[in-house]
Amino acid sequence: MRFRMLGPLRVHNGTEWLAIPAAKQRLLLSALLIEPGRMVGTQRLADQIWGDRPPPTAAKTVTAYVMRLRRLLGADGASLLATRVQGYELVIGEADLDVWEFQRLVGAGRREVAAGRPAPALDHFTEALALWRGPVLADVPDRPTWAARITQLEQARLTATEDRIRVLLELDRHPEAHDELHRLVEEH
Repeated sequence: MRFRMLGPLRVHNGTEWLAIPAAKQRLLLSALLIEPGRMVGTQRLADQIWGDRPPPTAAKTVTAYVMRLRRLLGADGASLLATRVQGYELVIGEADLDVWEFQRLVGAGRREVAAGRPAPALDHFTEALALWRGPVLADVPDRPTWAARITQLEQARLTATEDRIRVLLELDRHPEAHDELHRLVEEH
């Protein structure tokens, strides 16, 4: 199972990318993806889903949302979305989250640059940036507690783009670098 948060939230079930149909389930999954591999408390999940106005039945409703999300995740749902004493944890490997794959590829590109191998570095940066399908969690409402992590990811994207442009210039691929710089200027 793979998860995409670099753009609209999606889950790959081994065959296709699936959208999470219910807004509250997208919020729940997003809260878990922002902190993968960590237990997120039920109260914190409720705060992420409803903000400062959770219903009196928030804990039970979170449990119901978790159950529905597990069903959506299929046969692996119960092992991927683990119940902990006071919350839930999304248990995934490094290859299961596009953010981690992006970071791995950017790191590989930087190692290639440091080793004086710009062509393979360009391949890594290009592959890393191709993982982006728009703003982080594009189809999920913003939450103040996620703002720092989202800003960090957007900055990492910009830095990787700058690294790619430097490599393009080093490889004397000036027209491509110009096009990329022009796109950045329009975007920012």
